[in-house]
Amino acid sequence: AAASNRLDRFLARHFQLPLKQVREWVRSGRVRLDHQVCLDASQSLNHFTHVQLDSEVVQAHQPVYL
Repeated sequence: AAASNRLDRFLARHFQLPLKQVREWVRSGRVRLDHQVCLDASQSLNHFTHVQLDSEVVQAHQPVYL
């Protein structure tokens, strides 16, 4: 598995929707990465990137330090 993912591909896979639809969500300012609005659908994210669509948290993994 790759260490990073494109935002549009991640959302399309998560919601099982076409890339075109999730790219429109991103362009319209509905998506936040690490609590900042993201307008770039090709933005890279990793396992710990906080991803939010409107008020729904899509990914919020926290690192665990041992």
